[in-house]
Amino acid sequence: MKKILFSIVALALLSSGLTSCSDDRLDATLEGARDIEAKPIETVTDLRATVSGAYYRMVEAAYYGRDIIIYSEVRGDNAYAAAGFSNRFQNVSSYNLTPTHAYPSDTWKKIYEVISSANLAIGATIKTGSEKDINQGKAEALAIRALAHFDLLRLYGQQYVGDSGLDGLGIPYIKQFGELDAKNYKRLSVREVRDNIYKDLDDALALVDKNATNKKRFTQQAIYGVKSRVALFFGAFQESDYAIALTSAQKAMELGGGIIQQSAYVASFSAEEPQSNSVFELAQDNVNNLGNNSLYNIYAYRGYGDVVGLEENLQDLFEDQTDIRSSVEMQGYNNLTQNDKGNYKKVGPNKFVKLTEKELDGTVVVDPAIRYSFEYYRNFGKYTKISSNIKVMRYEELAFNFIEAAVRSKTEEGAALNLLNKIAAERYDDKPVAKYDKLTLATVLTERRKELIFEGFRFEDQMRNKENLASTPQSKEGMLYGSPKLAFPIPRNEINASKIDQNESY
Repeated sequence: MKKILFSIVALALLSSGLTSCSDDRLDATLEGARDIEAKPIETVTDLRATVSGAYYRMVEAAYYGRDIIIYSEVRGDNAYAAAGFSNRFQNVSSYNLTPTHAYPSDTWKKIYEVISSANLAIGATIKTGSEKDINQGKAEALAIRALAHFDLLRLYGQQYVGDSGLDGLGIPYIKQFGELDAKNYKRLSVREVRDNIYKDLDDALALVDKNATNKKRFTQQAIYGVKSRVALFFGAFQESDYAIALTSAQKAMELGGGIIQQSAYVASFSAEEPQSNSVFELAQDNVNNLGNNSLYNIYAYRGYGDVVGLEENLQDLFEDQTDIRSSVEMQGYNNLTQNDKGNYKKVGPNKFVKLTEKELDGTVVVDPAIRYSFEYYRNFGKYTKISSNIKVMRYEELAFNFIEAAVRSKTEEGAALNLLNKIAAERYDDKPVAKYDKLTLATVLTERRKELIFEGFRFEDQMRNKENLASTPQSKEGMLYGSPKLAFPIPRNEINASKIDQNESY
């Protein structure tokens, strides 16, 4: 049999490097060097450590630690990668990736390393430990494998290309650790990938400990939450999946948590430990974090500061200053100073426009009190420290998954409207009992965008709605829905090793 090295170093890393984890710091190695064949994973302690290795890899920069979140923001209409800083994500933001670029290569490799960790845990025969703990470890690994394949699909799958949907070319779905046969390592259709994801999630739900509450590992609620996320995504291509999204989100919400109160909203993003609205987080702390490669550093002016908001879009989106999400603690312009020689004027509470040529040359007098100079529109409130946990899922996402699925399927619309108004009551200063008297898709999508901005949802949300992408300083003409550039290229080293099919146009 021909061996296929899927992710280049994943097997080598896993064979010589998973480590034990007595807490949630998620150390990366099981022993200094471990021969999995000579000393297989057989105890529940080893099983937990193996799954911890998968979580550890998930929080690295090429995956949830930074890149996959940034990919979604700089390819949508929330933000772009500005030139003149560290020049990170320039080719992502401009849709100019090639099969040899680092971003598609590093993320592909890292996610398949996560899948390798999960597969090692799923395939292990555990001989010591309680059945409950063994099942919980297997459930977590199955959920990780499902989410990882979903994330690969939304980056590298061709579901958007030519609006191929479920018939488009997907990604390999890897279910075993170790030696692979070429006939098992091929790109499945998007439909086949979807069905494998659902099966892994359902298998995880059958095994998971219903009493597990650690939000830094997969719980029953988090698994239902991922199922609702996945189903909402696939509903764009098969409407019957909206029913799965609705019921999964509903079951997840019934398991606890709630919408964070307005008074706690800003602080909830800087808290070191999971808050009442947390569903699933990836652990970081003052010792174990990504430092210069963190999400904080890529957003913050005092860091690298590459990722900035598309000011015209976000000014309009957040014009209502009674919304806590519009507050200066959450977003706005950095270094905003009154300046007679400024290039902008203030025309609303959070709205600025560029001065005209006549205003600049003095032909038309502008009151100095409303003349400003400033730098870029930025995210201030999310990922405020390099040590912050990565919030993979919040209760508010579950709520919006339910609401949107209800609107699209015309089911549970009364409950969805009530839920939308509960969210509005905790976001707007006047705490309206019923801000919205009817449920419309446009309202739901706007509120969802405001709630989840800068958290890595925007590109996929636009793709689900089959929208053309906005013009930005990096993509002057924007990007049409259906373009081959909407799918990342399969890395060249992967093509060379496995001979799988490349995406269109690469």
